[in-house]
Amino acid sequence: MSDAFWSSLTRDLPPEAREMFADFRNDADLQPPKVLAGEVKKYFSLVKATGEISEVVAVEKARQLAESLMGLLKTLRKGGPDEHHIAVQAACRYFTSEYDGDDDMESEEGFDDDIEVMNAVARALDMEELVIDLW
Repeated sequence: MSDAFWSSLTRDLPPEAREMFADFRNDADLQPPKVLAGEVKKYFSLVKATGEISEVVAVEKARQLAESLMGLLKTLRKGGPDEHHIAVQAACRYFTSEYDGDDDMESEEGFDDDIEVMNAVARALDMEELVIDLW
């Protein structure tokens, strides 16, 4: 794997997300994009349901994030670079982990770190069109 790829990607991650992202990156069990897509959809369904009973859940941010992650998953090709698959999988797993840098369901900013992680991966893969503007 390219040290330059990971170095650049890690530099773009929010500091509070780097350790957890590294843990997901080091998980050698690569899942097919279809499985990861199912995990993203399932977690978004949980977010949406929680948003119906809690006003602080940023459902719209989570929707945009899920859509961008699905876009990243669509770029993965059989036989493509493993580092791309690993990076996208780590971003998906970061989103679906409820207890990451910020608690997803606890505030309007709960998904900001997840978005920053996905944005870093999208930029590393030259998929600027999937980047979500937080500000």
